Amino acid sequence: MSPDGKIVFVDFETPWNKKSRMACLYIYGIERLAGKEHFENGRQFLRQGGLSSFMQQHEVEEIDRHNVELAHTGIVVARFI
Repeated sequence: MSPDGKIVFVDFETPWNKKSRMACLYIYGIERLAGKEHFENGRQFLRQGGLSSFMQQHEVEEIDRHNVELAHTGIVVARFI
């Protein structure tokens, strides 16, 4: 791994405003269609704090971020600390 290397994360975030909460409801329905195990894993991921929490737990430093409200998703350019 290069010391100057970067990684891009794209995953769900815990909803942070009205639009992202509405999106969460739509995605909730879609995720249910993917099967019980997939759905439960996704719910657990959000209960644990979503992408932001995952990055903190794995010592990843955020360089740049774009939040997508209508997908309650974060797109993050990061690097390992």
